[in-house]
Amino acid sequence: MHSAAIRSVNGLPTLFVDGRPEVPMLFFGNTEVAGHEDIVASEIRLAAAAGVHLHSVCTHLDVRPPADPAAGGRRDLSRAFQALDTAIGADPDACILLRVNLCLYGRRALAWEREHPGEAMRFAVAPAASGSGMVDEDGRWVEQDTMVSLASDDWLACAEATLRDLAEAVEAHPVYSRHLLGYHIAGAETGEWFHFQLRERGLDLSPANARGFRRFLAYRYGTPEALRRAWALPDGDGPATFDAVALPADLPGNDRSLPAERTLLTRPDDRRFIDYADYASDLVADRILRLARCGRAATRGRRLIVFFYGYHFDLYDARTGHFRLNRILASPDIDALSSPICYTDRNEGGVGALMGPVDSVHRHGKLWFVENDLRTFHVLRSGPYGDWVPSIPDLPTLREVYRREAGTLLAHGTGSWHMDLFAKGWHALPEIWQEIASLKKAVEDWRQQNGPLSPETVLLVDEAGLSLSAHAEALGMNLLYRFRLEFYRAGLRFGLFTLEDFLDGRVPSARLAFLAGGFALSRDTAVRLAQRLREQACGLVWMHGPGRTADEDVAALLGFGLRRVEGPMQSLAMAAAGPSTLAEALSARGAAFQPPAMGDAGRGGGVSAASPAWTLAEPDPGSTVLAAYAEGPLAGYPAFACARVEDTRRWFFGGMAMSAGLVREVARSSGIPVLLETPDTCIAGNRTVTIHSDGSPGIREVARIRPGPVLELHTGRRFEAGDPLRLEMPPHSTRTLVFLSEEEPTL
Repeated sequence: MHSAAIRSVNGLPTLFVDGRPEVPMLFFGNTEVAGHEDIVASEIRLAAAAGVHLHSVCTHLDVRPPADPAAGGRRDLSRAFQALDTAIGADPDACILLRVNLCLYGRRALAWEREHPGEAMRFAVAPAASGSGMVDEDGRWVEQDTMVSLASDDWLACAEATLRDLAEAVEAHPVYSRHLLGYHIAGAETGEWFHFQLRERGLDLSPANARGFRRFLAYRYGTPEALRRAWALPDGDGPATFDAVALPADLPGNDRSLPAERTLLTRPDDRRFIDYADYASDLVADRILRLARCGRAATRGRRLIVFFYGYHFDLYDARTGHFRLNRILASPDIDALSSPICYTDRNEGGVGALMGPVDSVHRHGKLWFVENDLRTFHVLRSGPYGDWVPSIPDLPTLREVYRREAGTLLAHGTGSWHMDLFAKGWHALPEIWQEIASLKKAVEDWRQQNGPLSPETVLLVDEAGLSLSAHAEALGMNLLYRFRLEFYRAGLRFGLFTLEDFLDGRVPSARLAFLAGGFALSRDTAVRLAQRLREQACGLVWMHGPGRTADEDVAALLGFGLRRVEGPMQSLAMAAAGPSTLAEALSARGAAFQPPAMGDAGRGGGVSAASPAWTLAEPDPGSTVLAAYAEGPLAGYPAFACARVEDTRRWFFGGMAMSAGLVREVARSSGIPVLLETPDTCIAGNRTVTIHSDGSPGIREVARIRPGPVLELHTGRRFEAGDPLRLEMPPHSTRTLVFLSEEEPTL
C-alpha cells in the first residue's frame, strides 16, 4: 500500500512516496472523454517507459444519495474505478492522484433542483452562449447551464458522504489501495473552485445563495441594527431581520461585459457589496476546508489531499471565491494546491506565468503543482473540445517551452503535471517523453539544492483589499493579471506572496515590495507593515491608490500624503515630469528616461482608467515627483513619486501596471541586482537563472547571482568564475544557468 506526504526538506516542500523523496512531476490523462480511453492508456505507457510513474486521472461522481436503498444503498463508484483501471492497466507501477469532481452540473443539477427547490444556481446576466463548457459525467462536451449552488448544505453533506464512500472502497480494495497517492478534490467551475459562471453571468441569485449570504451577515454583524449602521442606511430604513436581506443584484461590475463606471468601492454605502465579495470567498473556502477535513479523516492521513485554489492573478476578483488563501494555507488537512499556467503568454516567446502567490504556499509547507496543459502539435483524435489556446507548432519549439517550465520548477520549487486536457494525444509520442524525462532528471539533480526561493523583490497581494473591486476587468485585469506578467520580463529575482506572509516575516530576503490591493489596510496592519519594512530595510511601491486606508497611515508609510480624485472614469496615462529629474532618481547610470517605458496596463495592454484615482495631497519637499497624468481632468497632477523613509525609498504609482522596464529601474534604484537588461523572460532562483528569449535573436548577457563557475544546464557548457555569461540565443529559445560552488562538479 502506497503512502504519500509532503514534507519539508531544506525548507522546500517535497513529495514523499512510501518514505522516499520523488520528483513531483506527473502525467495527467483525461479519462472522462468518451471513446478516448485508448489514447490516455497509450500516453501512460509512454510516460512509464520514460520513467514517469506518477499519474493523475479523473472522474465525476454523482453525489446524490443512492437511488435504490433496497439494493443495499451502495453508491455507484464505477466511473472512479474505470479511471483507476485505465492507469493501472497501462502502468503496473502506477502511483495515482485521483481527481474527483463532487459538484452537480447540467441535467444532474436540474434533477437535484426538483428534489431540493431553490438550490440550482440562477443568474441575472444570462448571455445566449456563455462559451464555458466541460466534459460531462457521460464523456460529452456540454455548455454549463447551471450547477447546484455551493451554498447548499444538503449538497455538501452528500459530497462528504460520497468522498468517504470512495475512500473506504479504495482503501479496502486489494489493487487500488496499492496504487493510490491521494485525491485531487475538484468542484465548482471546471473543477477549479471558483464560482460557477461568475465571470460570464454574475452572482448566483438562487434562494440557497441568499440563505448563505444572510447567515454570513448574521455571523459578521450579530444584529440587524449593526448591519444597518455598517451599510450606512438611514434610520428606519433597511432590513428588520437578516431574513429580509436581499442579494445585491445591483452589484457594480456584475456584468463584466459592460464598461466600468468605477473601479473601487469607496463610498459609504458600498459596504454591502464588499460584504458580498467577502462572503463569496468565505463560502468557497468553507467548502474546501470541510471536504479536506473529510478526505483527511477518511484516508487516515495516508494520502495526499489536493485542491485547485489561489488564482489571484488570473481570476483577479474576490467574487470568484479565490481570495481566502491565508485560510486555506492554515489548514493541516491540505497538502498541495494547483493551477494551470497563465492562459495568455504561455507558448513560445511567452513567460508561462504562475497564477497565484506560489511562494507563500511553499512557506506554509504545502506544494504547488503547475498544471502544464500546453497544447502540443501532436493530435491522434480530434473532438468537439475547446481549442481557444493555440498549439505549439513542433517538437524543437516544444522542447524550449518545456525547458522554460522546468526553470519555474527549479526557481520556485513547484511540482507539475504534463497534461492532455482533452485526451487528443498531445503526449502520445515517444520523443516528447524523452524530453520530459530529461527535464525530470535535471530537476531531480538541482531542485533541492536550489532551496526555497529568497527573492530581493516581491509582489504582494492583499486579499482583503481586493474585496473593494468594483469592476474586475477594469481593476484586477491590470493590477494583478497584466502587472504580474511584467515581473517576468524585468530581469529580477522576484517572488509572489500574500501581504500577510510578508507581515509575518516569512520573506526576510525582501528589499523591495510592490503592494497590489492595499485598499483597506487597518491601523494595525499599517503599523505592522511599517515595522516590517523598517526591520528589513525594505522599500515599498504602493500601486494605484489606498482605497479606504486611512490618510494618516498612507502618509506614514510613504512619507507623503495622497488625495482621492472622484468623478467619472479617468485615464491613468502618464508622462515623465522631466527626463533629468527621473533619470537622477531612477538610474545611477544617468541614462535619459523614455516616457513610453513607463507603461500602465502591461505588455500588449492599453492604458487603463479608474474612478476614483489618486494624486499627491499637496507639494511635499520630502518627495520627488517623477511623472504626471497626461490626459483628461487629471492632466498635470502628480502620478508617480518617491520619498526617503528610514533610509529606504517609498514609491507611489497611480497607474495599475508598471512596465517591465520601469519595474527594473525602480529595483535598480533600490540597490536590487538586475540580472538581465533585455525584455526576455527571466526566472531566477537562488542558484539558477532561466532565460527564455522573445522573438529577436542575439546575445543575452546575464549578471551573476553568486561567484564561482556556472553550468549551462541543457548543453553542459561551463563558464569559469571570471567568464562573462554571454548567451547566443535564437528566437524563442531557453537557457538555464546553474551557479556552482567551486567544489561542485559539472554533471
